[in-house]
Amino acid sequence: MEKERLRNMLMSSLEDMYNMEALACLLEFLQGEIHILQYLAMHQTEEINPSLLSDVIHVSRPRITTSLATLRKKGLVEMEPSQTDRRRVTVRISPAGLAFINEKRQVVERYFDILLTGLGEETSLELIRLIQLCTNIMEDKQI
Repeated sequence: MEKERLRNMLMSSLEDMYNMEALACLLEFLQGEIHILQYLAMHQTEEINPSLLSDVIHVSRPRITTSLATLRKKGLVEMEPSQTDRRRVTVRISPAGLAFINEKRQVVERYFDILLTGLGEETSLELIRLIQLCTNIMEDKQI
């Protein structure tokens, strides 16, 4: 099969997935305020500052600052001076933020459970292998 046709089929399949409610729930975890909360929830024992968040989430520092201010107003994060460097601010997920992100995560996990059940173990492992292969091929590639 020619490369152009394969590319179009792949793009069409990904677009179909993108338009599904299940993927919309997952995408929330990969962008914006939910992504910040997810990262903070997964790294609760670490000292996290806005600069680190900006670097690991690949979002500009001004956008992180704005998002953190919004999350703080909503009571989902807490910010305080760093214990190791008073010039820095430490960001932590609040108990309300943790409850919120756990509820969101449960919805995503239910969708993945449906997918894994439908695929079965062997196909699920093959899908995981293919996703990892795609990640390795495309990692750090820029056009």
